[in-house]
Amino acid sequence: MREDSRGRGLWPVGLLVLLVLLLGVVGGCGPSDAQGPSTPTASSRHSASSMSLSVDAVGTAWGNAPTESGQNVVWSMGAMITNHSVQAAEAVRVEFTAYGARGAVVGTGGTLVGQIAASQRMGVSAILAITSGPVTRVTATAAPSSWTSTGARHSMSGEGVQIISQENGNPNDYTVDGALAGSYSRTYAPVPVYVVCVDASGRIVGAGAGEEPVVTEGGEATAVSVPVYAQAPASCRIYGSPIAP
Repeated sequence: MREDSRGRGLWPVGLLVLLVLLLGVVGGCGPSDAQGPSTPTASSRHSASSMSLSVDAVGTAWGNAPTESGQNVVWSMGAMITNHSVQAAEAVRVEFTAYGARGAVVGTGGTLVGQIAASQRMGVSAILAITSGPVTRVTATAAPSSWTSTGARHSMSGEGVQIISQENGNPNDYTVDGALAGSYSRTYAPVPVYVVCVDASGRIVGAGAGEEPVVTEGGEATAVSVPVYAQAPASCRIYGSPIAP
């Protein structure tokens, strides 16, 4: 009888221990259930940034351009833009902003680039007339209107580049001659042509822009000649951008 009494006396203690264990298990599950959404995977982070353009470098140089009212000070703006996508960026609007000595905006302008191929690093340029003082700093932005996988890796590139000084009293006045060839399977007309010039360290020191009436299919080279404003350029490169039909 005494043994039975001791067994019955242990039941409340056993129930209390079981209750504590159960509460511990439930409590341990709480923080895990309260966590927010999981962090994005590497692939989702890549997808979010795969269609993007970056402006890698910007530079400028001054020049004198004759106008109906006389001589106007103009500035050539050059930028290098990289397409980080596996698709081509189409109708890319590139905008330059020029700042003066006190940080005020002294000029803005830009150009519309027909296409920047997938994974391409392309030079783009524009000419701005600025009469409110010298330019001390330039920034640029690039924004495509759409992306396409059609012909995404086709591009145009320059070859046989020659830098010719004009020797007209303006030390920054040059002409860049060369040829433009495309990897496209059709003929484009007209074709905007951009020239970006750098010094020995690779810094952009000038640019120029023009237009060629035709660039033929199949990689056949077309001769180009582009006026350039640059400050002691060590080398220049020619870029082309087809305009979609």
